[in-house]
Amino acid sequence: MSQLLVCFEGECVIVELKNGLEVTGILDSVDVRDMSVLLGKAKQRWIEGKKQGCVGPDMELVFFSGSRIRYIHFPSTFNMDNQLRAWHNRKQKATFRRNYIVDRKKKSVGHDELDD
Repeated sequence: MSQLLVCFEGECVIVELKNGLEVTGILDSVDVRDMSVLLGKAKQRWIEGKKQGCVGPDMELVFFSGSRIRYIHFPSTFNMDNQLRAWHNRKQKATFRRNYIVDRKKKSVGHDELDD
């Protein structure tokens, strides 16, 4: 699931926390190991509990640990098929570049070539 969240980087998402807080912001980055997210230009609103309906201060950048997240709501206008294909193509190109650089054989320079 966290690999899917990488496709949403740069998109506006709503993160609903287990404590009843809902935070709307731009998904800046995702840690795929534990599903932690970093949101930019975030706005918070309480959706349950004693503070229901209250609005908290806007935050420039906020980090949420994956263990605190209840739901992540994706934008309804998001074209999942196109985004997954684009992400897959980016991933393949990055893997190719990494493997090409690591695996290619370096040309050895002999002493005769240096004397010229």
